[in-house]
Amino acid sequence: MDIKPKVTVGPSPKSAPIGASVDIGQAFSYLTADPQWMSKVVVIGLVSLVPVVGYVVLLGWMREVFERAKKGQRELPGLDFGSQLSKGFAPLVALAGPMLIIVFVMFILQLLLLAFGIFAGALADTNIAAIVNIFGGVLAMLGMLGAAVMMFVLTLVMPELLRRGMRGEMMPILSPRASIVAVKNNASGYMMLFVGGFVFNMISQLGVFLCFLGVFLTMPLALVGMSHLLAQWDRLVGDPQAA
Repeated sequence: MDIKPKVTVGPSPKSAPIGASVDIGQAFSYLTADPQWMSKVVVIGLVSLVPVVGYVVLLGWMREVFERAKKGQRELPGLDFGSQLSKGFAPLVALAGPMLIIVFVMFILQLLLLAFGIFAGALADTNIAAIVNIFGGVLAMLGMLGAAVMMFVLTLVMPELLRRGMRGEMMPILSPRASIVAVKNNASGYMMLFVGGFVFNMISQLGVFLCFLGVFLTMPLALVGMSHLLAQWDRLVGDPQAA
């Protein structure tokens, strides 16, 4: 009888499977998994110097890292200016949309305060003017409080908005139910994503203290780690449109 030994096939050296949770350690190990990580990261860091367009390309490159990480691929993408510029628009709009809403609300508030000021000026030296000024002051306080709350909420939901932008959604803020369900059903995973995002943001800022030039290395490298975290989170929660 010819008994052949059982052969266990391991993962390809070019692949790194993602588990069923959000693991910050996996994201860290992914940073240098590609033997050419240094050259690719520095090149994309230099591209980020290009005003506006460079930032969009950076997001497009990050989206490609996200897509490769979801497939378990270790190899980082090289610079593909045109393709990555195109891919960067969805995450850009996904992140900018909520900010534009906040700016619009603050603009309307400023118009109201201006109207209150003009009205109070027209009624100078009257009791009504004093009342108008009080209402204007209260409105200004409520507006500042509302803006602070909106910015706090935006900070909390930013990783989820970015994930959906990486999937190609332009305005995930307009369909919040899918994200609410995803976070509610996987609260611990989202907490790890949020903590990991904070850690990688600190790493990104580290380059500023390294004669500033280090930011061209630490910033894109931190985005690689964040992309892997987002890929893990995406694998965990699945398609937001199915919620």
